[in-house]
Amino acid sequence: MSANCRETPGHARLEIPPSAKIARKAEKGYDEDMPAFGVRLKTDYTEERTHFMKEKAYVELIGHILEILGNTIDEVKRCLFSRDKRRLTHAEKAFALELKSSLPLCETLIAKKEKPEGDQEFIALLPSLQRIGIAGEDLLQGVRATLEAEISLTDKAFGEISEVMGLVKDLARDTNDALATGNARFREYARAEANHAVDRVEEYGLNHEQRLAVGACSPRASFVYLDIMRSLKRIATELSSFAEKA
Repeated sequence: MSANCRETPGHARLEIPPSAKIARKAEKGYDEDMPAFGVRLKTDYTEERTHFMKEKAYVELIGHILEILGNTIDEVKRCLFSRDKRRLTHAEKAFALELKSSLPLCETLIAKKEKPEGDQEFIALLPSLQRIGIAGEDLLQGVRATLEAEISLTDKAFGEISEVMGLVKDLARDTNDALATGNARFREYARAEANHAVDRVEEYGLNHEQRLAVGACSPRASFVYLDIMRSLKRIATELSSFAEKA
């Protein structure tokens, strides 16, 4: 009887569809029609699956960090406008906790003596991830300084900060998409978004200087405004660099 057929009670022989054989082969890890090569194919399948799962873990970890970054920027914006210190404290703790949760995987990876190509690629991205995390912490500290000192920003300054925060949040999302898909168009789009965000920061910086010169903005408010904008610019720049490497 053909390997592709089977008898069923009271029925003619049924042909096993190719799709079922493929599914069964994937489940078992070897081709049962090729017993002489069964062991080798099972080993190759296991190694490929292990490598795939490791790469998937790296992509998921980075995607999670970028998602948390976008959520944190949203929270920071709400805290800045509502002047909610308690909510800001929660955002600070959540951001620090999420960054800390990625350390075990990173430390285990770096400690390995022999690192496959996928591991090396992930390690090459770590400095950018670290700088993104540092810039995110600086952003939180800038907003904390604004609230603790009870510094008032002009409506114009609030509007500019809000716009740039929205641009950087979208950039974090699109950088994650570029990483997940490996699509060159997505990387190009993320770079263009980053350049747009940086241009906005520089443009608004010049506008701010004019407000300061005419007395529409106090020196104290100027300091925190520039500090927040500098952190957002650093995040945008690092995200652009990250997308290029991904």
